[in-house]
Amino acid sequence: MGKAWIDNHSVECPVAAASGVELNLVRGKHSGSLRDKSFRFAMPRTELRLLRAFSGLGCLSLLLAGCAQRPAGDAAAPVAFFRVHGTAYGGQQPVSDATIQLYAVGTAGDGSAATPLLTQAVTSDANGEFTLSGYVCPTPSTLVYLTATGGNPGLPNGLTNPQLALMAALGACGGLGPTTTINVNELTTVAAVWPLAPFMSSYSAIGSGSSGATALASAFATAAILANTTTGTVPGLSVPSGTTVPVTQIYTLADALASCINSAGGVAGDGSACGILFAAATPPGGMAPTNVVSAGMDLAKNPTLDSSSLFSLVGGKGPFQPTLTSAPANLAVQLTST
Repeated sequence: MGKAWIDNHSVECPVAAASGVELNLVRGKHSGSLRDKSFRFAMPRTELRLLRAFSGLGCLSLLLAGCAQRPAGDAAAPVAFFRVHGTAYGGQQPVSDATIQLYAVGTAGDGSAATPLLTQAVTSDANGEFTLSGYVCPTPSTLVYLTATGGNPGLPNGLTNPQLALMAALGACGGLGPTTTINVNELTTVAAVWPLAPFMSSYSAIGSGSSGATALASAFATAAILANTTTGTVPGLSVPSGTTVPVTQIYTLADALASCINSAGGVAGDGSACGILFAAATPPGGMAPTNVVSAGMDLAKNPTLDSSSLFSLVGGKGPFQPTLTSAPANLAVQLTST
């Protein structure tokens, strides 16, 4: 079994080990040696600083291709990627000190535990920016999503909002790479949570069994139509001809979530923005949610809940405009065709 090192994280390559290979970034090019032969080859500039591989030529080919391919004949081989950059925003302001995690969807049934792909979660900086590195895709087609939890949405220094939770559905892991940018905010959260709600039990438990894999993939495709995770805006890219995205409904729900995101937090019944949101999202006979993503999940699963108190959080000055002029009778987020 060969092994590669990317940002100090090892990646196993399922090919027979041969001789050592060492690659170094030199003015936009990589150079190295394989057995007794020296070589130099051009590659696009990347964030990669040093990569060592101890493997056969098959693993070397995998790495030189940007780690976006699998060895021939091995459909389950893990795939490694370089750095991915992103920003976490609450409304129009950055969220600092948020915990960022990249998850691969679960495979043990609806709402099954997702797999964290970052051995150590990263933290957003003062500008809400973060960088993902050293993760390994189970396969290029594995569906992945990103969460940002906790953090400071503009509160006085030292304070955080423990109920803050944002999410972005990113799709196939193989689609991520050095040029990928992620903007996670309330719009991407609504766009992700509403289609994925049937497959969720929490933000760290999104998945399906083999019989539901096609439906889960379809939900991710819907999320991509609803919002663009590169820009954090709605609608998404490649909206099918004749399809209408409910932009105003999404803005309204996002503003309701933003009222809690951009606060110091709270619990159901305490009169805070988070408290009002969590009380409004509590399922009949169920427990009140304790974070924003869970509140969105409960609203998506129970779209006919009384929305009057939820609508009171929207007002006319929310970060996303325009919004609905009155409380909606149904909180569903659905694409319509003409």
